[in-house]
Amino acid sequence: MSAGDTTVAPAKTQDQLTYTANVDYTVPTITVTPTAAVGTIKVNDTVVASGAASGAIDLNVGANTITVTVQEDAHAVKTYTITVTRAAANANANLKDLTVNGTTVAGFDPAVLTYNVGLPFGADIPTVA
Repeated sequence: MSAGDTTVAPAKTQDQLTYTANVDYTVPTITVTPTAAVGTIKVNDTVVASGAASGAIDLNVGANTITVTVQEDAHAVKTYTITVTRAAANANANLKDLTVNGTTVAGFDPAVLTYNVGLPFGADIPTVA
């Protein structure tokens, strides 16, 4: 079983029924790619072909439960559970740098919100990045 490029823990085995994975806030969705020798596979109650990725699953910040079921014809259902924890957004909205025409503004400080930059007469409109 694979959850995209995300590492699931513990190591994957047939007898392991619960898994965990952690993703960054920048990961809004995940797909799960289950593989079974035989049977019908469902990811969150949607049929998925063995070895194929599920549809994108939306992730909320915090713990998200994904269920994967496998049922052989006329046999019991085996349920695997993946808990994917999406990290909260980084609260740091400070600039790392402020440049005008490729040069850092003198005295740049992320805590300062207003700067004045003087330009010589006739100078081109500067590029601020």
